[in-house]
Parts: sequence; C-alpha cells; structure tokens
Amino acid sequence: MGPMQKIGRYSFIRSLAKGGMGEVILAHDPTCDREIALKRIRPDLKEHGVIKERFLREAKITASLTHPGIITIYTIHQEEDELYYTMPYVAGQTFKELLRSSPSPTIASLLPIFLSTCQTIAYTHSKNILHRDLKPENILVGKFGEVILLDWGLALHAKDAQPEEALPELKENEKELTRPGKIAGTLAFLAPERILGAPATIQTDIYALGVTLYQILTLRLPFSRKSLVDYRKNHRREELLDPEELAPYRDIPPRLSQIAKK
Repeated sequence: MGPMQKIGRYSFIRSLAKGGMGEVILAHDPTCDREIALKRIRPDLKEHGVIKERFLREAKITASLTHPGIITIYTIHQEEDELYYTMPYVAGQTFKELLRSSPSPTIASLLPIFLSTCQTIAYTHSKNILHRDLKPENILVGKFGEVILLDWGLALHAKDAQPEEALPELKENEKELTRPGKIAGTLAFLAPERILGAPATIQTDIYALGVTLYQILTLRLPFSRKSLVDYRKNHRREELLDPEELAPYRDIPPRLSQIAKK
C-alpha cells in the first residue's frame, strides 16, 4: 500500500510491524490532525472467521483495560471488508531490542522496566484477564520512559481458558505457536504444563515473567528449545543453570537469582 491510500478515514503512512495475525500501520487521522497507530487483520487472513473472532476479542479486551502500561484503544471499526482498531502511536523500542543493545544494558537499568511490566500484569490478573504471550518482544519502552505491554491477540478471560490440543504435526523448527484452538504462545516462554495441553492460568503469565527476569540477569534464555516436539520430549530433563554461575560478570544480586530460579 502506498502513501495517501486510505483505510476508512485514515491515511496510510507506513507499516510498523507485522505479526502472525495482524499488521500495525502508522496512519494520519485527519479529524484530530495527528499520527495514530492502526492495527488490522493481515489482508491474507481477513476472510478467516476464527482469526476475525480472535482479532475482535483482542480489541475489546484491550479496550476494557485502563492502565498506564496498556495502550488506549481509540476506536474499533467493523466495516464490510475491513476490521481494525486505532490507538496512540508510541515511538520507542521493544524490550527485546533493548536487551540486545550494545553496550549491554545493566541489571539496574532493566529492572524498572520489568517491575512496571509486573504491575501491568498484576492489574490485568485483577481483572481476570490472561495475556498468554508475555515476552520482551511484546514490551514497548517509549522514548519518554513509558513501559507498555503490547499484543493482546492471545489474551482471554481466565474463565474461558480451555485445555488446548498439542500439535504433533508442527515442523521441527516451529517456535511460534499461534494456531487457533491449539497451544498458543512462544516456545521459550511457554510453561511446561502448557505443552501437555493444560489450560492457561495466572501462573502461565508468571512463568513468562520468570523467564524474562532470567534474561535480564544473564542476557540469555534459560533453556534452548528447538521445537515443540523437542520440548515435550525433554522438558523433564531441562537443567536450569544458576544465573550467577552463567553470567558472573553481570554482578547478579543473589536474591534476584533465587527469584529467577523459582
């Protein structure tokens, strides 16, 4: 799509990101004369009924949450050939990009971001909402210091969580598990009980927070998981290395190391 083309009343500026289900676009809102972010279903998936249902659920769940760590939804649009919603455009970088930056960020500089994310998740859980895809890639650090938890495409009410079917047909290198009705999430941050098809719980998000804390302390993931099949075969044999031993140069506080190992 080129410049000046329209999505509803909004003028396309450029694509910001593409995911498994949607595309985020930087657009201009002529009514308010400002730049906004617009998320829509990927054009190749907009006829997919289950994807449309999940996308609309994402928009409505996000709109129902009011917290500094969650993006505000301006509008939700359901038109004949388009389903999209609009929100503020927040310039910044993902926590994943920050973790990979050079020189390596200090633990002290990363912990406030982690604590803000924990507060956001605590609020979300108080509303009985599960995020289910918590990872540094979905944490945005704005240029003014905002910490925003993104991508609520897998979120649902805790009461709606159901046992999920495992995917024996997954390719050996498939690490992004986002198929409708199947195990949902990202392999490195997926709790062991989920690979057996157990429904998501509050502990699902807490496990992902623990993996994120381990990354903050060591700048590495705690486990190497090549595929869902590999994870299912070997999860009982996974060995969690002590963060202080894995990254002695990081000067890791012992108490934080103990928390990460839990």
